[in-house]
Amino acid sequence: MSMQSMRGANSDVRFVYLTGRRGEQVFFYADAEDEHSPDYSPPGQVYTEASPLLYSLFDTGAPSVEGPYTDRWGEWITGFSPVYKPGTHEVMALLGVDISAKTYHERIRAYTLVPTLSLGILVLLLCGALVMWKRKQENLELRARFLSLASHELRAPISGLSWASTSLLGDKQHPLGVQQRHTISLMKQSIQSLLSTVNNVL
Repeated sequence: MSMQSMRGANSDVRFVYLTGRRGEQVFFYADAEDEHSPDYSPPGQVYTEASPLLYSLFDTGAPSVEGPYTDRWGEWITGFSPVYKPGTHEVMALLGVDISAKTYHERIRAYTLVPTLSLGILVLLLCGALVMWKRKQENLELRARFLSLASHELRAPISGLSWASTSLLGDKQHPLGVQQRHTISLMKQSIQSLLSTVNNVL
């Protein structure tokens, strides 16, 4: 399969090329780009942006992927595959296939969109729950203050009336007439009933 047909087989692939290493230099053996393209790398052109990983692949002979990284042609994700000398495991060249990092970034964004949105919705729900909990706490505090105030403002006078009616009924020095005792007894019953109602409401 030629390098041009490899590039044509996948619409994501931008560059296909063959590199070699001579001493401390990495250079191009061949490039699938058209000779008249400004992006064409002629045979022997030195690849000055070669990374330490690319250099090491000539020694290890391991296929590898690198990127995203930037060179003079743009930002790329590159797959490297070793080409061995016949009958040996000595690397004589590396086949490089470049895919635009823009495509890579777009796919990463697409894959992370759902989890990001889910996390955002979860945060909003938690914030809403926190606001509701705070309002509930405020309502409970308001109710507690109201009950305390009501307890003092309602119970105290009623309890005072109950105590006064009991004192009048039990006063031995100033005995009451039958009609007065009956009226105060009715008053005391009403006060007890009112106090019981207030206690139930509170």
